[in-house]
Amino acid sequence: MIPFMKTIEILLASDYLAEPELTKDLLEIHALCVGATNQTKTIVKLLAAIGVYSHMLTFPDQALTTKALRSLLQLLYNAYPKVRQVAAEKLYTSLLMLEDYSLVIPSGEEGFDLI
Repeated sequence: MIPFMKTIEILLASDYLAEPELTKDLLEIHALCVGATNQTKTIVKLLAAIGVYSHMLTFPDQALTTKALRSLLQLLYNAYPKVRQVAAEKLYTSLLMLEDYSLVIPSGEEGFDLI
């Protein structure tokens, strides 16, 4: 599963899977990654999933972005410090690269004042 997640991360990073028609497939890929990393103690697998989730944040679909954000936020509570560190770094850099905050925060940039 780790090579699969690494391959998906590379494809998402190169915008090869950026087609809107692939939303359903990306939701299935997200579900596979969540299933593979749920209750796992393999740090390498968790780190590979973090890469996939962080690149899914930039996809223009609300459902996929929300699921990827929830997955990354859950990994911030992981028992392993390395997983928490990498999840925080990837989340931070992904949020910095976002052009449209309305996918993450429903009220857009004005919502930052409320937080």
